[in-house]
Amino acid sequence: KGDGKKSIEALYLAAKIAKKDLKDQETELKMYDRIAAEYPNDPEAPKALFVSAEAYETALNYEKAREYYGKISEKYPEDSLSGKSQKRLNAIINK
Repeated sequence: KGDGKKSIEALYLAAKIAKKDLKDQETELKMYDRIAAEYPNDPEAPKALFVSAEAYETALNYEKAREYYGKISEKYPEDSLSGKSQKRLNAIINK
C-alpha cells in the first residue's frame, strides 16, 4: 500500500514537470491516466481524472473533457468529484 502512494506521488511530480517545465500537456495527461489506470481504487484516481478533464476542457477538447468527466461519474459515483463532474459535463454537453 505504501508503495502505491510513492508511485502516485512520482506520477504527479512527473505530470507537474511536464506541464510547468516542458509545456507538454500530452505527457502530463498520460501521467494522470496512469494514476487512474494503475491505482483505480485509490482516492487519487478520480482526482487525476478530474484534472485531466479540466485540462481537456481548457484546451477546448470538449469531446475528451466529456469522456473524462463521464468516467468520474460512472466509476466513482460516491466521490465528491462526481457531482462536480456532472455539473461540468452538463455545462459543456452542447459545445
